[in-house]
Amino acid sequence: MGETVDIGRLEQIVERLLESYNALKREHETLRLEHQEKLRENTELQMKLAGLRTARDEMHGRVSGLIGKIEEWEGNLQEAGRSTPVAPEQQRLVPAEKKADA
Repeated sequence: MGETVDIGRLEQIVERLLESYNALKREHETLRLEHQEKLRENTELQMKLAGLRTARDEMHGRVSGLIGKIEEWEGNLQEAGRSTPVAPEQQRLVPAEKKADA
């Protein structure tokens, strides 16, 4: 009689182990799929970041070029002693201390 009880208990333990194993297998598959999705998302974001860095570098170059042109224009104005009057629509671009010189 004791052997039947032991076999019944052993069967219950094995069933619980199999249920736990199957639950862990399902969880593993879910986590594996989530990991694949995160890797894909990471790759996509890295590509987007690279594009944004390229755009930023391009904008930096363009803005630097504009600043250089403005500085050159200001230098030419100082050299010419402002012999050419500043148009009214450009008045707002000339700093206040330079307007006083005009």
